[in-house]
Amino acid sequence: MTVKAFSYLHEESFYQYGDYKLSNSLNNSYFSIVEYSNSSEEEQITIPTQFKGKPILSIGPKVFKDNKTIKSVIIPEGITTISFSAFNTCTSLTNITISETVEYIGDNCFKGCLSLKDIVLPNSIKEMGCYVFQIALILKTFNSQIN
Repeated sequence: MTVKAFSYLHEESFYQYGDYKLSNSLNNSYFSIVEYSNSSEEEQITIPTQFKGKPILSIGPKVFKDNKTIKSVIIPEGITTISFSAFNTCTSLTNITISETVEYIGDNCFKGCLSLKDIVLPNSIKEMGCYVFQIALILKTFNSQIN
């Protein structure tokens, strides 16, 4: 009897969408943002929520980490996950608007955002990681609707 061993390696599909690099889910039902180039040097961004007719559900780890240009971010309806260190050390970031569909914010997500002044955390958040706002010392308005 001969036994053949094999492994199935899923090749991720990546797509460029403006300044965003997107990854397709294993079951091909949604996208995640995995990289941001900021080639247009935008100071105010709204996270996209659709690509090729499918939802963009998450912001991946370290996508905006160390970005010195972005000042304002809108995370609109549809996004459910903001992964660890997604905005870590974005030193120019002053305000963030997070929609009611976000359920998870990862570790160190806004750590080192020294200019952060305004953020409202929606009631939809079910889990937050550790040190989410560590060294975000200038925070003026922190409004949490979390029960």
